[in-house]
Amino acid sequence: MTNVKKAIEILKERSLFIADINLDAQISYKLAIDALEKEIPKISGCDICNDTSNSRYYKNNKYRYCPYCGQKLEWSED
Repeated sequence: MTNVKKAIEILKERSLFIADINLDAQISYKLAIDALEKEIPKISGCDICNDTSNSRYYKNNKYRYCPYCGQKLEWSED
């Protein structure tokens, strides 16, 4: 398990305990989890934007992140 995945797991567990106590903390945990999930590379286009139409352009231009939402992209070497 990568450090990012482990951090997401920990944040999700801890967010369950504060869900009823503090709305601001709950929102903060959700934002942190969403940001960390974008650091897990997606292969062949952006799953968040559902943008696979530009995946060849992104790959050819060595995009590391989706220009629309910030999702990290990973390209396998063909």
